[in-house]
Parts: sequence; structure tokens; C-alpha cells
Amino acid sequence: MEDINVLVAAPEHEKYVDTILETIAAAAAVRGTG
Repeated sequence: MEDINVLVAAPEHEKYVDTILETIAAAAAVRGTG
């Protein structure tokens, strides 16, 4: 089993925001909830 690290978001994570938002929007569209 792999270890999982939970981090508090910091400025260096900002580069992931667009990908995360696009992924959430796509998942909502597939479910018909967004």
C-alpha cells in the first residue's frame, strides 16, 4: 500500500488550480449535476 500525504494548499500548488477545476466541472457534467 502506498503512503498518502495530506498537505495544506500553499502558493506553490496554484499551478494545479485550473486542472482541478476542469476535472471537477467535467465530472459534474458527466453526472448531470453541473
